[in-house]
Amino acid sequence: MHYYSKSTGGFYDSTIHTTWPEDAVWITDEQHAELLAGQSNGQVIMPGKDGKPVLASKAPSHLHQWDGKEWTLDKAAASQLLAEAIDSG
Repeated sequence: MHYYSKSTGGFYDSTIHTTWPEDAVWITDEQHAELLAGQSNGQVIMPGKDGKPVLASKAPSHLHQWDGKEWTLDKAAASQLLAEAIDSG
């Protein structure tokens, strides 16, 4: 059985590990395989709102934050990103 921990961002296999973090959630072998395949194709594994792992595209910038469903950018970060783009342009 496989488990995923939001707090560590890691996977735990019950045939290898004897303990795992309290926030670890069970995932199927198929889900585990899909997540690893997606990661090998350039996606990132992020915690969903329910704590279960989901595949996502990489963050659009270093200022974007993951909200459990999508990458978001608050107004201050958007302003900083714009200023960085102007400075580098």
